[in-house]
Amino acid sequence: MGINSNKFPKCELHTNPALNRGLGVISILCCSEAWGGLEINIYKLCCWLQERGNSIVLIASENSKLANKAKKSSIEVAYLDLGKVKLLHVFSTCKLIEILKKYNSSNLIIGHYRQYNLAVWAKSFAFSIKVKLLYLQQMRMGVNRKNFYHNLYFSRIDAWLTPLQYLKDELRQNTSLAESQIRLHPLSCDISKFTDVAISKVEARSRLHLADSKFIVGIAGRLDKEKGQQYLIEAIKLLQDKNMAMSALIVGEESVGGTGYLEELKQKSTALGLNESIIFEPFTEDIAVFYKAIDIFAICSTNEPFGMVTVEAMLSGVPIVGANAGGTSEILGNGAWGNIFEPKNAKALAIELEKMYDNFTAATEKAIKAKADAATKYSHNTWCDSIENIFSNL
Repeated sequence: MGINSNKFPKCELHTNPALNRGLGVISILCCSEAWGGLEINIYKLCCWLQERGNSIVLIASENSKLANKAKKSSIEVAYLDLGKVKLLHVFSTCKLIEILKKYNSSNLIIGHYRQYNLAVWAKSFAFSIKVKLLYLQQMRMGVNRKNFYHNLYFSRIDAWLTPLQYLKDELRQNTSLAESQIRLHPLSCDISKFTDVAISKVEARSRLHLADSKFIVGIAGRLDKEKGQQYLIEAIKLLQDKNMAMSALIVGEESVGGTGYLEELKQKSTALGLNESIIFEPFTEDIAVFYKAIDIFAICSTNEPFGMVTVEAMLSGVPIVGANAGGTSEILGNGAWGNIFEPKNAKALAIELEKMYDNFTAATEKAIKAKADAATKYSHNTWCDSIENIFSNL
């Protein structure tokens, strides 16, 4: 049952006192097989914290894309595969404690919502090391968790970092977390990767093999019914029926294992006669090129806790239309930084897209203001500062 972290060449941790910020080793727990926004944010956080001189260990599933990406970026990875038996997570808890002891890591970030209980058990039984727990929230807490079982877990988490006010309000309503445990700070990104993109729209479209003459609405993210790509396809059909020459660029992939949703989207496009107007592309590492290539960005998720793609689109200066669901409207300043439409409503989406199409100058002016607002809020350095300060003060 021991750790299996030696199948790759070992990466030396940052132990230079001039570099290390005095926090010791920071471990980040995220045993997810998926590769979506949550996992990408965890990967980026590992990179940013290490670049700032912190010693980082990612605790992840061995065959996950997250683990492989981290290894390629010279981040230390310890493998923890949870398996299917979840009874008290006894074996997984022992493995996690072993990892924390091996790296002498007393700082543990819970990066995935399904592993907060495992982290709490490790904290409770790692007697030789005092573990400080920071939960990094990326999912909603939309149901009541005020019971003995959950109260016990929440009481053992030292700090809970939530990215939006509405999520904080949900925590107050649905959990027993004390006000002193909850910290508010948005998820962040390297803003320069979006604000400083020098290529033109023509070049961006050339890289993606897109026609320069088309008016393109883009949507990016995991291919999933909750992400609402089907509503964009339906909206494009409604607009084309009004003789508006709009196309859609759908970028993303299904989760590991898939559900057949990509094929469902393609069949819908064919049934609506949109084969030439709906373009599907896989996930791209150079997502800034995608934003540069499109005319409008759409976020159609029916339940989006925090859409990082919305922030990226704002930083890219792209006009945005977003569903009034989850945190999208809050990120968009309740309409100040983009147009809002009723979720799960293709007709409402089409109306907002038509408004932007007909008055693209006004939409672009709003996008410029949104870019300035995002640049002040979403720097990854302020996010890392917040995490480092939390551990320093626990």
